[in-house]
Amino acid sequence: MKKLILISTLLLILFSSLSIHSQTAKKDTSQSAEDILKQEDQIESLKKEFDDIKKGNYEKTMENANKSISLANLMIQLMILAVAIMAGFGIFSYVKTGQIRKKVETEFEEIRKLKEKMKDDLKQEYEKTVNLRCDIEGIRAKAEVLMQELNIKYEDVKKMAKEIDVARKDIDEKKASIDKSKTEVSAISYLSEGNGLYYNKKYEEAIEKYKKAIELKPDYVDAYVNWGAALATLGRHEEAMEKYKKAIELKPDDAGAWYNIACAYALQNKKVEALENLKKAILLDPASKEKAKKDTDFKTLWEDEDFKKLVE
Repeated sequence: MKKLILISTLLLILFSSLSIHSQTAKKDTSQSAEDILKQEDQIESLKKEFDDIKKGNYEKTMENANKSISLANLMIQLMILAVAIMAGFGIFSYVKTGQIRKKVETEFEEIRKLKEKMKDDLKQEYEKTVNLRCDIEGIRAKAEVLMQELNIKYEDVKKMAKEIDVARKDIDEKKASIDKSKTEVSAISYLSEGNGLYYNKKYEEAIEKYKKAIELKPDYVDAYVNWGAALATLGRHEEAMEKYKKAIELKPDDAGAWYNIACAYALQNKKVEALENLKKAILLDPASKEKAKKDTDFKTLWEDEDFKKLVE
């Protein structure tokens, strides 16, 4: 067996050399004779080596062959180890890949379930939104009806408010009228009291009543006239003239005021002024003629021709 291996090894070396030389010959046909001789020397050397093997180098050759076989076994073991390592890595990768795949499948299933849940939630939310929209539309419709009713009621309230306002104004006017009437009644009462005091010759007290009557009714002409008469009786003609003029200012067509002014001027012996004012009084009230004929305030003018002509 060992011989067979040795012979095979030598034949392989020989064929390899022949193959190399034949290829070289094909490539370079113009090789020189010297190169051919070198090849022949190599062949001789090989033959010599083969003869040496035959003669006694068999042990050395077998040793080299055993080393080659050991090296080959070592290479095969390394290759087997590499294959085993690669297989281990492959198995590990396969297991790891399976775990990853399983994890991915699990997460994918969770995502699918989450997606379905989200879909259901969205559907529910959509249904809620639709229902809410319907509710809002219903509320809006009710609000519009209510708004129309409120508008109608608002118009009724406005109308009622106007009526109330008119009624309030009417009440205020009536109240003012009543207050005015009360004031006038009070003023008349004071005037009557003052006249009673005047006829009882209590002129100062009468003047106080006339003042109160005018405080209640500032445009009370009769109170000014009677106040002036009381002042004139007391001889306070200038003050009396002021009251008469105030009465004429308030009521220019008041015959009594003009008549009393004429009396005041007559008492001061101012004939011209007295006759002018008496004339105005007579124009407004012809009854003033007869009154002047008997009034002692004109006693100094009774015999005066101008006075007589005026009162005829």
